[in-house]
Amino acid sequence: MGNKLTIETTNIYKTDDYEVSTPDAEDPTKIVSHGVTYVHTTLKAMYDQIKNGATVINCSYGPKSYAVDHSFETKLYEKFYKKIQEKYPKVVIVGSAGNANHVLNGTNGANKGQKVGNLLTVGALNPDGRRSSYSNYANGNAEVSISAPADNTILGTDKNGNPITASGTSLAAPQVAGTIAMIQSINPDLTAAEIKDILQSTADKVINGRNMSTPIPEGMGAGMLRVDLAVLKVINDMRIKKGLPALTAESLIDMNTVELSYSGGPENYKLKAVIKAISGKSTVLTLDITGNNYSIGGDYKKTLGSPGSAEWNLTLQKDSKITAKVSRSDTKSCAWVVIEAVEMTGSWELTGTVTYAKLDASLGTMKEMGKTIYNADEAEMEAGQREAEKAMIGQVAQMGYLDVEEWKNVGFKIHKEGKSLVFTSRFSEDPESMSSIMYYVDEIRGNEFTGRAIARNNLGGKKNEIRYDIKGVRKERKLPVTSRQLPVVKLNFIVYYE
Repeated sequence: MGNKLTIETTNIYKTDDYEVSTPDAEDPTKIVSHGVTYVHTTLKAMYDQIKNGATVINCSYGPKSYAVDHSFETKLYEKFYKKIQEKYPKVVIVGSAGNANHVLNGTNGANKGQKVGNLLTVGALNPDGRRSSYSNYANGNAEVSISAPADNTILGTDKNGNPITASGTSLAAPQVAGTIAMIQSINPDLTAAEIKDILQSTADKVINGRNMSTPIPEGMGAGMLRVDLAVLKVINDMRIKKGLPALTAESLIDMNTVELSYSGGPENYKLKAVIKAISGKSTVLTLDITGNNYSIGGDYKKTLGSPGSAEWNLTLQKDSKITAKVSRSDTKSCAWVVIEAVEMTGSWELTGTVTYAKLDASLGTMKEMGKTIYNADEAEMEAGQREAEKAMIGQVAQMGYLDVEEWKNVGFKIHKEGKSLVFTSRFSEDPESMSSIMYYVDEIRGNEFTGRAIARNNLGGKKNEIRYDIKGVRKERKLPVTSRQLPVVKLNFIVYYE
């Protein structure tokens, strides 16, 4: 919704429910009792928001007890809602059904449960689609209009990163209010009654779980809120009026998606943006960079007349960090990635600890090869394949040296996956290759790094895989010119013999 959305809150508890006021027959917030005019302060707060331009009002409050008759308040609110619908037909009011596990009967809801076109009373469902144990519900004299999931809703995290959760219909109602705001941003001409009909007609009547289907319980309204289906219906209704074909959910998502990725590193990268659908005849992809010490090859803007991709070459200097954002002109959607230059100059001595081993079953009988290749003794190999695999877990292996420049020269591919720098041998993409190894540098701290390695080999059709947790320590190496490739030879040696 961008800058179309504004939010205003009002504290309805700072004043009493009624205050003496001046007579005004046209003001829906006022009543006359025994010749004295009173203003209902909560209704006045709502009315002030509406007069200030609010088009959806979320009301997560209610009476202290639903076991008490609140006929006067309930009728007063109903009269107010109907007056608002006459004067402000586009304004929608959303109320939480309440958390007393009580039936709304048309006299006890006060501000909720009335059967009027501009009010949606929202109940709470648990993850299985059943009524939440605390949620109020309605009988034939009142209405819960729609329901939404509201059990153990995540509100945020504490200082230790643990989720903070809460449950209640006050967490269900804002989901409906937010959906209404989205719908109004797409089609601001819709009336409250039309929006209510859209939400109810697109709601799920049955919740399909993994092993069962649960119908929405009686008294919980038209079904479970479906934000996606409601928004899609509004979009397609507008498209049909313009003579355009309806969209599927998948095509709409594609029109509003940019798939942004990067490869390469640790200094030179390639940015790639992919779009799978275009709204209109063409779209312009624009690259924006936030950060310092970088250079881009080519134009920052690329025009696509059909689904496809655009690429940019990016170079980062040492210790630089940038955020790259690519936005599309047709739907204003965007994607971004954070890229940080990695400093890995020099040679790093590698040590690996075996964390996983999967050996070909026949190797259990190949004792001499087992002793040579997997460093297992006679008893371990006699115990068979599984015992041999278990015996390897925790073994420490010296894995030679990692040198970025040397490894590039002998065909290692280097790229980033998330925060990890990945080194891939030239044979890693061939499943029938005799040997291959991949290194993941996950975290660098000064002259040390931690990561992972995956070694695979294929000995006459017998395929084996070993995984390591690795540690690298930056060290000085003095090698003769003729020995510059020895570290790679040793790495290949490890694939066969560690």
